[in-house]
Amino acid sequence: MGNLYIPDLFDEYDRCWQEYNQGGEENLVRAFELSQLSALPDKQEKLFIPRFRDIANFTQLPNIHLLSKFEQIKGSTLTNEEKNILKERLTYAYVWLSKYAPDEYRYQISIKSFNEIDLTEAQWRFLNDLTPIWQNASDPEKLQSEIFQLAKKLNIDLKDAFRSLYISVLDKQHGPRAGWLLKKFPKEVVIDRLRRSYRKIQSESGKRKARISCVA
Repeated sequence: MGNLYIPDLFDEYDRCWQEYNQGGEENLVRAFELSQLSALPDKQEKLFIPRFRDIANFTQLPNIHLLSKFEQIKGSTLTNEEKNILKERLTYAYVWLSKYAPDEYRYQISIKSFNEIDLTEAQWRFLNDLTPIWQNASDPEKLQSEIFQLAKKLNIDLKDAFRSLYISVLDKQHGPRAGWLLKKFPKEVVIDRLRRSYRKIQSESGKRKARISCVA
């Protein structure tokens, strides 16, 4: 089972590094100094440090250009040193994702056929009705709220609603907030999975009608 020890350690290291650069809290500065294997780096008060956790997340997104994303976060062009930090951490992020990351940090779009997915009729209908909502979504928090409202409207348990989304899109029983999926994956990729729910509903409806005809 994976863990978050490495991202947490990077966060703590960065906190000490920032204190070192800014002449801050003495214990954190000393911790940073003792962690260096070679000469202490120059103090740079305005140094932008790309967060390891964000690198690991963004590098899994097919529609994200990593350098551009971190320049957007910083608000300006990365310096050569900042680019080197990003490059070095990207190497470690690949290792962590492949060997040590928890499953929830390794999300990929499911390639399962919907015939292989076992959901209730209510869950299929929830996915079908979710399609236009996802199509028009742009704000992650608003999307989350609209999913709550849809589940209430269809009288489906909220856990079952989200479970159907995670199973159909990620092939997992659990997952992140829907807004995270909206930001992580291209909209058309998720919508393609959701739209198939309509064909599944039509297929199941046809089977029921056929059974009724046979009985009659």
